[in-house]
Amino acid sequence: MRFEPAIHLGGFFKHTTRNLSPQAMIKAKKTPPDRLSWLVDVTQHSVELSDDAPVYVKVSEQTSLEDTPAPAQHPYCEMNVALEGDGILFVENEEKHRLKNEILLLGPGVPHWCKVTKFPLRSITVYFLPSALLEFCNPHVSTSILRRFTACRSLNDRLLAVPDSMHKEVIRSCREMFEEFQSRQFGWELRVDAILFTEIIRLIRWEVSCGKQIEEGTEDFDWRPVVMALRYLRDHYTKQIYAKDV
Repeated sequence: MRFEPAIHLGGFFKHTTRNLSPQAMIKAKKTPPDRLSWLVDVTQHSVELSDDAPVYVKVSEQTSLEDTPAPAQHPYCEMNVALEGDGILFVENEEKHRLKNEILLLGPGVPHWCKVTKFPLRSITVYFLPSALLEFCNPHVSTSILRRFTACRSLNDRLLAVPDSMHKEVIRSCREMFEEFQSRQFGWELRVDAILFTEIIRLIRWEVSCGKQIEEGTEDFDWRPVVMALRYLRDHYTKQIYAKDV
């Protein structure tokens, strides 16, 4: 059964000509070769995700260098919301001093790391399977949203510097997701899914209002083989994978 997100998508892909502010203020830069050594330490990050529970929510707090996570990558999507602290964000071969109101969107297989410059560093992270989007609503909408996570080419595209009022709303929703995730009450999976995808839509609609054009999905494409391939990659990502198996 598919569930439509609470926010209506009418006019979702209409392009506007408003100025990109404060989004345009985000300036990432290429990391110099002598600062790319962190990539050697990248490990596979793993959380418990399944088709029945495709979303995982956690609150993180680092108070010293000793409890700072190692560089990581993972076979699922990520939305990270900063709560407190400062740091330099490294994603692939780019870096940027992360601002408090910036929301990070990452697709599968993207190496990333944060070098903390001010403790404590607190954040809420939501991980979800790409297949969850394809099964949540119609393919036209879900594939367009999925592209927002997987088609990013620059750190400038992966970070959203939203207005303070919107940032507070996203934090409130993420905390609600975390409470639902922790409670394991009846229907918590649907509640977490609905809140997450509603917030993602809110963020994308804000981008559209700022002038960003979102590539539309297709409705006549059969995504079932794609979903099956994603599941296989998720279940076997620690092993050697051959094209014939996928």
